[in-house]
Amino acid sequence: ESKLAKDMVAELLHKGGFYFSQGWDLTRTARQLRGAGDGWSDFHYETPRVLKCDPRFVWNRRMLEGPITAHAPNWTTMVINGCVLMHEVPGMGRNMKLVLISRRDCRRAGVRFHRRGVNQNGYASNFVETEQLLICHQGGRYRICSHVQTRGSIPLVWKQPPNLKWAPKAKICGDFSANFAAGTRHLEECVKLYGRNLLINLVDMKSWQKRLGDAFTRVVEETESPNLHYIWFDFHKECRKMQWHNLSKLMGQIQDDLDHQAYTLIELHDVPSTNPPPPPAPEHQEPQQNGPIEGGRSDTLLTDRPPHTKDMALAGQVLLKQSGVCRTNCVDCLDRTNVVQSLLARRSLRQQLKRLCIGYTDDGTHASDDPF
Repeated sequence: ESKLAKDMVAELLHKGGFYFSQGWDLTRTARQLRGAGDGWSDFHYETPRVLKCDPRFVWNRRMLEGPITAHAPNWTTMVINGCVLMHEVPGMGRNMKLVLISRRDCRRAGVRFHRRGVNQNGYASNFVETEQLLICHQGGRYRICSHVQTRGSIPLVWKQPPNLKWAPKAKICGDFSANFAAGTRHLEECVKLYGRNLLINLVDMKSWQKRLGDAFTRVVEETESPNLHYIWFDFHKECRKMQWHNLSKLMGQIQDDLDHQAYTLIELHDVPSTNPPPPPAPEHQEPQQNGPIEGGRSDTLLTDRPPHTKDMALAGQVLLKQSGVCRTNCVDCLDRTNVVQSLLARRSLRQQLKRLCIGYTDDGTHASDDPF
């Protein structure tokens, strides 16, 4: 049985989509990783990450209960499901990395068509938190820009049983009061976790998609929450026949919200450390090479940092905080959602580069020869 369990875990990890890291808590955003106040704690030696992680994104949490109960949290490794991509950005006179981390909520897992909407607890199908990180290292100083957005199934109790049709019709389950209760629980959690939510609904304004959209609209309107701003943009109608330029209509509608949300900017630098250094590796052991993500493992994102010494650690401050998020949905939370989220991410990246004076001339205009 033990061998069977190990083989099943190995097969699951080899299929891709699962990631872990020994040097960075993949379950939490950069803003959540900071220490008390506006400082940045030395995350290499603080309380074991498993005791402070975001349980929504820990897919092996049941396997970790034993070591935690046995007071051995340092023997645990958290696994997330989603995507972790990291790219070195050449040139520009500084060391830069562009990182994308998508974390899928484990509380309502399931495959397409068989998992839709939310359950009575307000847990949404296909809920994903995506964080875009720009890490810049120059002159012994790190500057980390973080932009977070979310996606998730329409927060109603609905189903879409698969059949032989390309797009099976969806059906809302129960009466409005049941859907309002479940949807409100989900939206309240979103506000609690992220602050003000800009809800971008991309479903069609016709047929069964319109029924979903109408019910979603009614739920948001009856919550009367000042922390919810709802936009219904009929993606297929506006962008039919490759009219992608019409996406500018959506960006114009939400520009003020995006300016208010901004992004998180953290500055780190080396300071004297009060923590003991890690034990040296045996002489026969090759030093660990940090680099691109392979085999489901994600090494520390601050890979260009000099080797740890006993008198140095990381400290810093939060210079800018993201206020709120965009929650985007279509039906599957795939193609239409991907297009819009990529626009939001690109817009935020441009703001970050301009703030860091990367790829822009002294007069604020965009340089034509930068890698972005």
